[in-house]
Amino acid sequence: MKDYKYKITEVMPIYKAENYLREAIDSIINQDLGFKKNIQLVLVDDGSPDNSGKICDEYKEKFPENIVVIHKKNEGASSAREEGLKYAEGEFINFLDSDDILSKDAYRRAYNFFSKHKDETDVCAIPMYFFGEMHGAHPLNNKFRKKPYIANLETNPEIVQMAMSPAFFKKEAFDGVSFNRELVRSEDSRIILEILLKKPTLGLIPKAKYFYRKHGNDSLVGSSYGKSKNYSEYLTQFSEYSINKSKEKTGEIKKFVLNTIAYDLQWYFLYKTFPKILTRSEISSFEQKLYKLLSLVGDELIFNQQYIDNLIKLYILSKTHKLDLDVLNESFVLKENNAINNIATKLFPSVDIDFLNIKKDHIEITGGYYLFDNIKNFDKLRIFCKVNGKTFTPKIDNKIIEETALDSVYTKKTIFSFILPLTQNATIDFYFKFEKELIKVDSFNFTTYSPFSIKLKNAYYYNKSNKLMITFDRKTNSINVKKSNCIKRFFKEILYLGDLLLKNNDYKIQTFGLRLLYDLTKPFHKKPIWIVSDRINKAGDNGEAMFRYITSQKNKKIKTYFAIGDCEDKKEIKKVGKTLYLYSLNRSRRFIKPKEIKYVLYHLYASTLVSAHADGYTISPIGPLKEFFRDIYCEKHFVFLQHGIIQSDLSGWLNRFNRNITGFVCSAKREYDSIAFGNYFYDKDKVWLTGLPRYDRLYNKKEKIITFMPTWRKYEFIVHDQNGVWHPVKNYKNSEYFNFYNSLINNKELISAAEKFGYKLEFMPHPNVITTIDMYDKNDKVEFLSINTPYRDIYARSSLIISDYSSAVFDFAYLKKPVIYAQFDKERFFSGDHVGLTGYFDYEKDGFGEVTYDLQSTVDLLIDYMKNGCQMKDRYKKRVDKFFAFSDKKNCERVYKKILKL
Repeated sequence: MKDYKYKITEVMPIYKAENYLREAIDSIINQDLGFKKNIQLVLVDDGSPDNSGKICDEYKEKFPENIVVIHKKNEGASSAREEGLKYAEGEFINFLDSDDILSKDAYRRAYNFFSKHKDETDVCAIPMYFFGEMHGAHPLNNKFRKKPYIANLETNPEIVQMAMSPAFFKKEAFDGVSFNRELVRSEDSRIILEILLKKPTLGLIPKAKYFYRKHGNDSLVGSSYGKSKNYSEYLTQFSEYSINKSKEKTGEIKKFVLNTIAYDLQWYFLYKTFPKILTRSEISSFEQKLYKLLSLVGDELIFNQQYIDNLIKLYILSKTHKLDLDVLNESFVLKENNAINNIATKLFPSVDIDFLNIKKDHIEITGGYYLFDNIKNFDKLRIFCKVNGKTFTPKIDNKIIEETALDSVYTKKTIFSFILPLTQNATIDFYFKFEKELIKVDSFNFTTYSPFSIKLKNAYYYNKSNKLMITFDRKTNSINVKKSNCIKRFFKEILYLGDLLLKNNDYKIQTFGLRLLYDLTKPFHKKPIWIVSDRINKAGDNGEAMFRYITSQKNKKIKTYFAIGDCEDKKEIKKVGKTLYLYSLNRSRRFIKPKEIKYVLYHLYASTLVSAHADGYTISPIGPLKEFFRDIYCEKHFVFLQHGIIQSDLSGWLNRFNRNITGFVCSAKREYDSIAFGNYFYDKDKVWLTGLPRYDRLYNKKEKIITFMPTWRKYEFIVHDQNGVWHPVKNYKNSEYFNFYNSLINNKELISAAEKFGYKLEFMPHPNVITTIDMYDKNDKVEFLSINTPYRDIYARSSLIISDYSSAVFDFAYLKKPVIYAQFDKERFFSGDHVGLTGYFDYEKDGFGEVTYDLQSTVDLLIDYMKNGCQMKDRYKKRVDKFFAFSDKKNCERVYKKILKL
């Protein structure tokens, strides 16, 4: 038997980890297995440009016997691991990521497990838990039991181990295993599968923990969406490679290999579109490989995947079987094979209840049902409902919302709306009719804006105005409406609180506590409360303008607060009126901090939310807890003031089913028409042609200043954090967006002309790109404005603004000042990769200035404007007069009156 110097060797690849590296290393040094005697730590500095290498050297000085430091050029994590293994002298190997940590007992439990089961497995794993900006258990933790055990993957192929970092390996397990340096992701999984093919068993140790740090710029789906290597090349190097290895090593394709591939492939279907970097031929090649692999995976494993919905599974099966699925008249299921039948019977008949509103004399129920896109004759399907046995047909039926995956429509949601009589004791049942067949709906999904979630047995909605209790009967699949009162509601609430405590949920204690606190304190807040806001970290938008107007009215019947985070603007807002500390509890944070509880409670108390933004912190700051407060939220009004004119199609984001806006503020007749009659699904009385409130505060104090004011690009940034800050993609400095503006602000011809004609150049970054400002090559001729600079001051002082697609320049044009639209990336911007699609507004035909498409023509046009004193041309002045509905500075007044009517 071979002698080993250490029990365990830790090989840690390190790149740009200076903020977290000490914590990671300390979690190894503090292992209760005993560091000095039993553990070797190999730190591989993979060409890190920060202080990570110095930190490694510091620890090497403290523990020269136990720590090996390798400094190498940057070649990626796989290269670093492979290099580190060369120096490993431990019997077992772990690969901790340099920003993660291990529980104190992880090494001891892993070593003891191997000691007992040395000949039975080459790999053991511990459960993974998120920390940092997200909390909770990793979805693949479901394979662990209460006690340690060895899983035989031949008999339990459903078990998946994707990551190397929470796993421990025998050193010999890596003999003959190749590390791939080209994979954009899943390099871990490829190595693990190779090792498991030699011995298909996996040790599972439940009590130790691996803590995986989630950053604001990563997600379960990952950041590889926009990389061309994530498609055909990836399928070749991971999926096809693993299948071929299985054939080579065992003579067959092992089911556990196929299941790992199925788990991995399902995430592609969360991409609504392909990135525009892919050509049509690249997409075609990828799709051929993808569906060939899924055919090989088989129906059963596709059916068993947990992170895509049944409609997507059905879509995948139709592609792998090349089927046109049909609704059968008699059985109302889909036929062809068992897997399709299993899914189909779960889908049909099924109904979403999206909105249930009780009015003075009627109940309005709006929802939808999904139909697979390939189903024939779906237009013959009709829905109706019965109230105490009396039949009612929908007011609206057959409006369609399409759902897409990988640029393909995989399902259509057919929208319906019923107007039902307000009866004190009523039973509401839904039915489908397909030709002569009548089927009672027995599957319901109460969605985000419905008055309660049916996940809890005692879920309810009490309408105080009409003294009615709405519940869902699980036995009969009926919605029940009953006469009630505050006392009955009190006892129902106690039962509901009990359900919350019994629910298996990471947030159950916090949800119970917050709901109980609301119940106890709400009676002391009887006046209507309005909460107004702009961004978390900046005011100065329509929210501030509206807040100033509302407070000036001194209406004692309402209480108004402005919600804002810790920023410079907060001081000025406090001079106007009362403020609340604004924040958002999304899935990246578990606990509400003491200073945030007031905002949360007042948000629950509030009758009306008024904001320039439609993000989570304005609509529902309690994030994942909101599901259990639906009865409270369904009675709130959300007035969307906007933060600019909508000129693109934003219906995918701002439609009623996604945002449920009560008052949608517009400033132009064409804008109003695009929303009221477009695919936003709002009744016309919910769309308000009033003008933007901030226009009332615009003023003109023209100076010889030209301001660069581009909007952002969502596709160049990745998931924002709880403070509303976005993080750039890794290769941001190579992006067309960065290079255009970096070149523009450093253009010698432009700078020379500005000096000649006496113009000052300023750059105003979009709030979402503040993390990138230090990347620009700054010069003393272009001033970068602070994010706290009021926009109205920029509009007042500037002689000309150069933007791209920003709605902010409508304010500037409103003042009859010239605009230039630099649209060098027009095709990509409107491809769907950003937040909107091409709308009614054509920049060439409707814009308030010229459109340029490259750097040189932009520079030439700017110089030409400077020569002529930066005057707006007559044809653009006429467009301004034609476009805006109002210019009387009474926009706040109109919005205020509309809110009062709510």
